[in-house]
Amino acid sequence: KSDENTKAYRELLKLTPLHNESIRLWASDTKAVIEKLRTLNHEGKNLSGIFDLNKMGIFGHSLGGATAGQLCFGNTSLKARINLDGFQFGDLFHNKLEVPFMFVSSNQEGDRYLRASTFIKNSSQDCYQISIKGFAHDNFTDLKYILEGDKEAMELQRSLVKSFFDIYLKAKVESLKELEKEYERIELKDFP
Repeated sequence: KSDENTKAYRELLKLTPLHNESIRLWASDTKAVIEKLRTLNHEGKNLSGIFDLNKMGIFGHSLGGATAGQLCFGNTSLKARINLDGFQFGDLFHNKLEVPFMFVSSNQEGDRYLRASTFIKNSSQDCYQISIKGFAHDNFTDLKYILEGDKEAMELQRSLVKSFFDIYLKAKVESLKELEKEYERIELKDFP
């Protein structure tokens, strides 16, 4: 199955040059924001020393999640990253994950969208694949909450993101496995 995923990703990246270029641009914009934060933290009149730039993480949904993945090699100033239901466009396919990373996927169509296996084998750090049963792509947005009042979807995501960042940015001793017990919809795959 892993070889099938790798081959499928290779083909996907060939067929999506605009997505790949967009992710590179978004990553460049993100790096510019990080540099501006560094400047403000060192030279800002009112913000000097306010940011702990050694404990930064990033997460995003869809193409924003792919942007988080694009920033997983080369520049490791972001210490943990999360991709919420995004195909990993960009250049990560040709590089190693150099920071802890979590792929969170909807599983509306079974295992069709499991994305991490291709990247886990190329990781020098912890890498997780989490699927959420019954989630679709729009469950990762505010839309389900606004239109349907789906508080569980929002709560589940907040817990997942917070727990991951607590582990890797705050060095809290927690286990993502505990969330699997708390939320029946969560399924961990390829857990390190």
